[in-house]
Amino acid sequence: MKQYLRFAILFVAVGLMACNPDVEEPETSGGSTETEPITIGTDTVWNHEVTIVYSGSSATVTTNTDSVTYSVSGGDVTITSTAKNVSYSASGSGSGSLKIYSDYRYKLTLNSLTLTSSGKPVINNQGKKSLFLNLSGTSVLSDASGYATESNSEDQKGAIFSEGQLIILGDGKLTVSGKNKHAVASDDFILMQSGTVVVTSAPTDGFHSNDAFQMDGGSLTITSTDEGIAVDEGSVLINGGAITITTSGTTAKGIKSEGNLSITGGTVVVHATHGSGDSGSEGIESKAGITISGGDIFVESYDDGINASNGDITISGGYVYSHSANNDGIDANGDFTVKGGVIVAIGASGAERALDALEQKTLTIQGGVLFTIGGLESGAVLTQACYYSNSWSANTWYSMTIGNDVYAFKTPSSGGSTLVVSGSSEPTVKSGVTVSDGTSILNGNGYVNATVTGGSSVGVEAYSAGQGGGPGGQGGGPGGHGGGGWH
Repeated sequence: MKQYLRFAILFVAVGLMACNPDVEEPETSGGSTETEPITIGTDTVWNHEVTIVYSGSSATVTTNTDSVTYSVSGGDVTITSTAKNVSYSASGSGSGSLKIYSDYRYKLTLNSLTLTSSGKPVINNQGKKSLFLNLSGTSVLSDASGYATESNSEDQKGAIFSEGQLIILGDGKLTVSGKNKHAVASDDFILMQSGTVVVTSAPTDGFHSNDAFQMDGGSLTITSTDEGIAVDEGSVLINGGAITITTSGTTAKGIKSEGNLSITGGTVVVHATHGSGDSGSEGIESKAGITISGGDIFVESYDDGINASNGDITISGGYVYSHSANNDGIDANGDFTVKGGVIVAIGASGAERALDALEQKTLTIQGGVLFTIGGLESGAVLTQACYYSNSWSANTWYSMTIGNDVYAFKTPSSGGSTLVVSGSSEPTVKSGVTVSDGTSILNGNGYVNATVTGGSSVGVEAYSAGQGGGPGGQGGGPGGHGGGGWH
């Protein structure tokens, strides 16, 4: 497997190749965790047409160029191409597979294709160039457990596998059922631009890439045993679209990135709630740093909700809800800076925090709207004032009024002791309100521009940086001071 490289160089090269298909992808080495965007041109003219039609246990191939050769064995189709700008179309229904060796990038349209493979991937791009996977109509792909070993030791890591870059586009829907390993995998990057993809099962990862994952648009729903989205060596960038991930693994991550992870837009929902004792699944994890400047993010997890395990976290915008049942709501093993955005974070009872930074690092609150349960890391730098209450009510709608802005948030069934809130001015807080209007955010657990009625006023006091939120701090939950807790 090739080593990952400096992303700034790689992605600039990708952009140039998109505009000029004759330019070959460079061989690369080295590494970086910079989250640079992937850019792909859309001006390619596909000069050659190849059609593959599946029917039962057989397949028929038609091509208009001698530069594309093929073999068919039952429903298994193998294609070798030395032509540029080839457009393939696969349709029909049956049992079989499609493997393509290509010297150049190509487009493959799944045109309402229903196909089940046995002993191999359903779609297998063995060319090291880009595969543009175009979705048209409604397609359903499924593999089977127990792949046969290839005599030439070719990688075959998922129901859909690409040695090269995988770009998903179109306006159709694709359902993938992975039964052997990953559902969708690439040894390069995966870029989703549009379309609807539903992964109904994966014994390991739903989406797995070597170099990067980027989401610009479309809808992606993943149910997996291990990671929902995993990147081995590079970064994750979410700019738009809608992602929903449910993982059943007891140590899995909803989204895992070896490099930096950035969210600038879109909707992200992660359910990673399984675990036992001190070990369990996490919602979103980066082995480097995390930046959030936009988007609508909802995470519920057993272990840390959002975790930068070896880097900083910066939140400057967007809506973020992160609830951990057994650890920190949002955890940075580096510096943690909040500059903006709307953040609802819930840490577990005990020594965990809603917002946590490594002991030798600093949590800084500079701005944004905060509604947190479990307290802040002791020693936080509070450039923007924070306020606390010793008690809070579970499964209850709260409102926060900051100036002319009204927010509403629903509390979970469990969490730490101290309620900490913050805004550009001291918030007015109520519990037990009824929400009748506003814009829904945070997977239905929050509203902005809310219209609220009823409820009881919650008294808050100035929160100091040394208070923390666990035992021995100013918390008022079970075992803490103040005797508050949940009602």
